[in-house]
Amino acid sequence: MTAHKAALALALTIALLILLAAQAASTNAQAAQYQNAFQVVNAGWGSQSSPQFPTPGESDVPLTIDLLSLVGYTAQDLVVTLSLPAGFTSTQGSQSVSSTLSQVGGYQSATVTFFLDLSPTLKPGTYSLPLTLTWHTNTNNTSQNYYEDAAATVSIQGSVQLVFHTLTPSLAAGSENPLNISILNYGSGSAYDLQVQITTQSQYASVVTQPAPISYLGSNQSTTVGAIVYVSPSAQNLPLAIDVEATYTNAYGYQGSAQALLGVSVLPPEPLPFYVSVDGSMIPLGGVSNLSIVLTNTGNQSVYSPTLSITAPPTLLVLSNSTYYADGLTLPPSQSLTYRVSLGSEPNAYQGVYQVEVGVSYYTPSGLLISGNLPVAVEVYSPLSPLVVQEDNVDVWVGSVSNITFSVVNRGQQPVYNVEYTISLPSSSGLAALTTTGSVADELAPNQSASLNVEVAAGPSVGEGAYTAQLSLTYQEESGETATQLFEPGFIVVGRVNMIVQGLQVATTPGSLTVTGTLINEGNANANYLYVYATLYTQQGVMSNTSTYVGQVAPDSPTPFSLTLNYTGHPTKAVLGVSLSYINDYGQAFIVSQPNTSVDLPPTFTPPTVATESGSTPSVIGPLLILVIVGVAVVVLVIYVRRARTSG
Repeated sequence: MTAHKAALALALTIALLILLAAQAASTNAQAAQYQNAFQVVNAGWGSQSSPQFPTPGESDVPLTIDLLSLVGYTAQDLVVTLSLPAGFTSTQGSQSVSSTLSQVGGYQSATVTFFLDLSPTLKPGTYSLPLTLTWHTNTNNTSQNYYEDAAATVSIQGSVQLVFHTLTPSLAAGSENPLNISILNYGSGSAYDLQVQITTQSQYASVVTQPAPISYLGSNQSTTVGAIVYVSPSAQNLPLAIDVEATYTNAYGYQGSAQALLGVSVLPPEPLPFYVSVDGSMIPLGGVSNLSIVLTNTGNQSVYSPTLSITAPPTLLVLSNSTYYADGLTLPPSQSLTYRVSLGSEPNAYQGVYQVEVGVSYYTPSGLLISGNLPVAVEVYSPLSPLVVQEDNVDVWVGSVSNITFSVVNRGQQPVYNVEYTISLPSSSGLAALTTTGSVADELAPNQSASLNVEVAAGPSVGEGAYTAQLSLTYQEESGETATQLFEPGFIVVGRVNMIVQGLQVATTPGSLTVTGTLINEGNANANYLYVYATLYTQQGVMSNTSTYVGQVAPDSPTPFSLTLNYTGHPTKAVLGVSLSYINDYGQAFIVSQPNTSVDLPPTFTPPTVATESGSTPSVIGPLLILVIVGVAVVVLVIYVRRARTSG
């Protein structure tokens, strides 16, 4: 019996030691320790190679978070949980979302991506999104849990959306022309350091001067830039394409760009074989400038005894040398002569670009006297007059009442008071201003602006084109004196284009999608140079995009279109976006987006199924081994006891 008791005690001791070891292993596997093992090195919308600039109200926005391991071991089953504050939700509508990485090696980097919905009421700003990281390690059949708290800092701003249209519908051949282009930022974000480059691919034209940089263009703000374009006499009656490219920095600090193709018409040139330019074209308001008119013979034969004269519009004064006689002078081809004249402006002249007529008469080699006029551009500026008028929304639609808007800005150093306006439109033009007088503002502080809205009625027979209004602004200075400034702001009368897509149909085959439909112009003017664009995308980004050129779509002329998009991968659902771009008869560019369409896609191949685990699971090898050892010890003990009893 003593041997039996000793054996029994030995077996129980062994079992107790094994159970204590198991309990210790279990305790080590379940106790989670806090550890600074990971660092958030970057958090941003989209990816570093393809950043996105989301705005409030957007859905399925990818947020990419880059992590860096700060420890030397491998982290198993790393779970990154993102807690979302008010205004942010996951695509499933929850306030938290998790992503699991099977393992992250020591001192290695890792990336997780979450897709979030942004509330329309979310305010722009910088947000700190809390992160919780959990993981475990397996060492000698022992699992140790860890956790860490971190944060991802992201910024919500807005996107810049620029649209361009020309305020100068036609240029004169054989001369330099002022070209004014309106830029509207209809996006929700601001553009900084805006650089505008105007070019043309035409062999018949060249851009002489470029617009000045624009430091800031806010959301729903517009501005006007100008350039000087020389058009060859050979371009008469030809359309001229103007390329506009704007580069800017958005609120996220990234560089962006926008392009547009604008069309202008070229008026027939005067029957003069000359190119005229002007040096010193800036005239101070109420002051005098000495101009040099340079006349170059661009013809293929000499001209004789040319006579030059200058005619200025009202409020500009020719103070000296209104006529220049070059009797007996022979001007061979490609040679120039310079005509100097003093030109001044009256104090009540408006600020802006004027067209001055240079009259030229000469004799041909056969003795024929030829006369004509050539325009040159000069600009009147005033650093002293405080008020500036900017053209905001200046489109007037044929056959309707339109609201045109100007911004009145105080650029002076002192406030002005009781700003009132009087406006008149060209007589006998079929246009009428429904309100001709009114108040702009009771007070305008320096750099403060106020909107001037005028309702304009355009009859159904009004011709499309650019028109000029006569605008007078009267105000009181701080001294109590009354002052008046005159302006000639422009506006545009255009026919209305109303493009819709009817019968949009989608046909899918593995790897491709065909879109068909019919374009209907329900307006009263042509849609020119029309393109149809189609984009196929999922939450992961754009899968495919293409376009097709349609050309001109006249009113009430149904026009069918068809295009095919090819894609790869294995998506089952996607979103189809269709948009149209066109230029109206006046050279303005428009983009019309159709409602998005959800489509089911047959996959191009069947992907393999990959099993994944979610969360941290402690290792079960150690507990199972302990149970096996305990079981074997019990069996051995029972056999030994039975044999001992039998032998006894």
